[in-house]
Amino acid sequence: MKKLFLFIIYLLLIGNLSGQIAQKQKVVLLNFRSNKIVNIYNSWTKEKIIAKIEDDSIAENYYWFDFKSKKDSMINVIASSTNNNKKQIRGWVKITDTGIYLRPRNTIYIIYEKPDRKSNNVKITLYGSFLVKVLDISNSWLKIEVFHKNILYRYWLPYEYQCCDIYDSCT
Repeated sequence: MKKLFLFIIYLLLIGNLSGQIAQKQKVVLLNFRSNKIVNIYNSWTKEKIIAKIEDDSIAENYYWFDFKSKKDSMINVIASSTNNNKKQIRGWVKITDTGIYLRPRNTIYIIYEKPDRKSNNVKITLYGSFLVKVLDISNSWLKIEVFHKNILYRYWLPYEYQCCDIYDSCT
């Protein structure tokens, strides 16, 4: 009986831990250009626009995209707004309409040629908070575009450098 009880406790702890790990890997993207309208489509083939959204800095209404899946150059998302009166919208957006903040606690970022830590990498030093354009997604890795010291980098960003907070308050 004691072994059964310990086994159940073990399963509960493992389940809780794996849930926390999965939750930490959640990718949340932002509108890359706050003054640009982002179209949300009903499918990855862009058959029909179901919504048009735009950030509004005067009303302090901002959107974010909870990433669900990817097909070609489109991502399936749930778009949410800081305005609680607006309903969530599920649909497809172009990956290149999205961006993400780099975690401001870091100054040296290691970015990779492929979404794999064993691939070639580059270290770049950035100070402050940066919103970078997202070009592609592979699991929790984001292919970003960042301009640094007159060089345009298109490399993969691992999850620990991503700030999934719309207000850029990651530390």
